[in-house]
Amino acid sequence: MTIEPTTTEIITTGTADRTLAADRATLHLRVSVTDANREDAVRRAAELHAALVRRAEALVEVGDAERFEADPLTTSSSSWEQDGSRRTEHYAGANVRALLLRLDLVGELTAELATTGVDPSVEWRLSDEVRRSVESELRGEAVADARARAEDYAAAIGTTLGAVLEVREPGSAGGSGGAAFADARFARAAAPAVVVTEGQLEVSASVTLVFRSA
Repeated sequence: MTIEPTTTEIITTGTADRTLAADRATLHLRVSVTDANREDAVRRAAELHAALVRRAEALVEVGDAERFEADPLTTSSSSWEQDGSRRTEHYAGANVRALLLRLDLVGELTAELATTGVDPSVEWRLSDEVRRSVESELRGEAVADARARAEDYAAAIGTTLGAVLEVREPGSAGGSGGAAFADARFARAAAPAVVVTEGQLEVSASVTLVFRSA
């Protein structure tokens, strides 16, 4: 009777993170007007919306913004009873978004536009090119971290590390695949995440690898 040698699965999770300065900012501008008179609400909102579109077009024209998007005006009404009479309030609003290239304008623009009745907010971003490059690097670092952990565990239990059996992203159901498939794809498998603070973005990647002992 031949006794087959046993193998051990070693499962480790690797992580990598990096804090980067944003190189893009999306300026979200919300026009919101309410009035007892529907025509007045629509007129004031339309004027504010048109002024925002003109400003966004000017930013793009001089190269301060990459692009902008303007949503159409929306309207609604609500009614209620108050002091024995029926009251109606009409709402008109719209959104404009501008992707800024000049981050030094963010504070100036938000302060200026806030005084005109516009509700501004800022979403800090990375350009697509920078994001793809950083995420690729972090995936590789996360895989290297997971492999280093696995090698430590293998040494501690007196074995050596064998082939990769599985690569799992956070939230994935997992699954088994051949080592050739895993080795060819692991550098792209770690899932990146982004945490945003003012002007800074923390980009991270995490991946779980399943190894077979040699």
